[in-house]
Amino acid sequence: TQSTGVRYCWTIPASILQGDNVLRRHCITQFLAQRAVEKQKREAELKQLQADQRERTLRKAVRCMIFSAFGRPWEWIMLLCLISFTILSVLKLEKKISTHWAIVSCPLYFLIFQGIFLPTLYFLCSRFYKHKFERELDPEYTSFGPLFFFLSCVLPLMSREVKLTIAVLSFHGSFVVGLLLLSMKLFFFQLPWFVVGIPFGILTIALSSLPCFACGDIRSDRKWLDKLVLIIGSLSFLLFIVFLVLRLENVVEWKWFFVLIPLFFIKIWLVLVPFCFSLARCCCSNWLTRRSRWGDDPSAHCWLAFFLAIFILAPLLCFELLVAFKEVVYLRWVFVFIPIFVLEGFILSGCVVVTVA
Repeated sequence: TQSTGVRYCWTIPASILQGDNVLRRHCITQFLAQRAVEKQKREAELKQLQADQRERTLRKAVRCMIFSAFGRPWEWIMLLCLISFTILSVLKLEKKISTHWAIVSCPLYFLIFQGIFLPTLYFLCSRFYKHKFERELDPEYTSFGPLFFFLSCVLPLMSREVKLTIAVLSFHGSFVVGLLLLSMKLFFFQLPWFVVGIPFGILTIALSSLPCFACGDIRSDRKWLDKLVLIIGSLSFLLFIVFLVLRLENVVEWKWFFVLIPLFFIKIWLVLVPFCFSLARCCCSNWLTRRSRWGDDPSAHCWLAFFLAIFILAPLLCFELLVAFKEVVYLRWVFVFIPIFVLEGFILSGCVVVTVA
């Protein structure tokens, strides 16, 4: 053996080792102690080597995910596809182009592909590597990290709750299937509108079930007011889908203003809730703190609600009102879609600010 303790023992005369048991035990103890230290060093080096190898593997996986689908440039491409689809739709409705709707909806195909590929890729990678990739894909720590993809795919799928994972995957799957059926409807497939509306109804139900699975049962969670707000808004959107399908199938002959009433209610609901919560914060703050997260940081929530109302709800409300009054007053589709272009401009500006920051 090459152990130092053994070499030290062999330098002592054999007569001393035979006659002095204490010295012999001392040499054996030193030898075993040194062997234990060397074993611990080898184990530590092996663990460090395995940790370094796993870190390199995870780094390669993150680079592959970012370059293949999760990079911030892919968010830009999706936004440009959405803007292109809006422009082509306006040109088609204005009869400036005679292209079939199947060609006009080509930008939607990329959205469908991303809707299928993103959650599937993250789900498979997180299960294969047994890692959540939260820090690696966080836009605060990664220069090319996604923002929208991180909020829509990474954060919801990081939970270990099976119900929440199923709800998130159902949300993404129903959205993709709905877009796919809509594109098939725009093709030459004679699909009834209620078939196209079924996935969007499932999407709404999955959205309303997310708060129940995210923080426990609504009956046992103390912050049940926040969940109630989202559930009421989701059910209102589900009612709009029902009205829209009935109107497109000519089952009812309502004016578009009545069909869009659930959407108007959602806008009013999302504006009144922050206002009522702010009043409750002044009058009965203890009651609100026990039942809503609005009482934890009301100023931040108020600013968030303000920007949400100005940059998202206001353009959508203007677009819905213009669509509702188009059958009463003659309006060109270019004028009707101006709020949508404004909304997409806000989103584009937000992407520029996030990228520059």
